[in-house]
Amino acid sequence: MYYPYVRGKQFELQMLREMAPQLAAWGFTPIIEPVKKNLPVLKRTLDALIDNNCRFVMLANPNVGEMQNDGESLVNEIINEHLANYNHYSVGLNLSAKITLDDTDDL
Repeated sequence: MYYPYVRGKQFELQMLREMAPQLAAWGFTPIIEPVKKNLPVLKRTLDALIDNNCRFVMLANPNVGEMQNDGESLVNEIINEHLANYNHYSVGLNLSAKITLDDTDDL
């Protein structure tokens, strides 16, 4: 199994949309760290992954870009609302020396 790590930038999201059938067939599980607050583009990408029954990981606490320090809105708008009826995804937490597991209790 391969876990490509992508930041939710325009061309990376476009690649995921276009490659969704192949990602599912190959068993790839992309890890997506949203960096832009342009949520409609992210939602379209997630729709393509869902339509192709892809597995993926969505980071709930991005630590770069516009979504940094805004994990709560990401969780509420994307994970709880958009992915509520899909079972083949996981929520990931980005841990580092600055962000510990205790810091993620609010997510």
